[in-house]
Amino acid sequence: MSAAKDDALWAELMDVAGGDPARAALVRSSLRSLAAGPTHSPLREMARDVLAGRSEFRAAALSDAYGPTFTTAFQTFCKHYERAPESKRREVVAKGNVILAKLRERLSQEESQ
Repeated sequence: MSAAKDDALWAELMDVAGGDPARAALVRSSLRSLAAGPTHSPLREMARDVLAGRSEFRAAALSDAYGPTFTTAFQTFCKHYERAPESKRREVVAKGNVILAKLRERLSQEESQ
């Protein structure tokens, strides 16, 4: 991906992440994981298109081509999360917060170099 496309993607991910670089980095990492996923997965195709700059993240997620698959995956996650015991939910949130804190620290170190 060219620097301009990467800059445009990063700007969009920062917007999606509410200006939080760590959250934007997590979204980008998730896109990369999806892009490496099963061969015939619509989410893989969407992630590859977004990472390559062929589609904007929001537009792809809301499109007729990828929206239903994206929505189904998100709904599945939400149902799983809602059915989990409160202790498990707190554990998942705590782990996520640790990951974000480590990312923020790494990004801060990279920025200061």
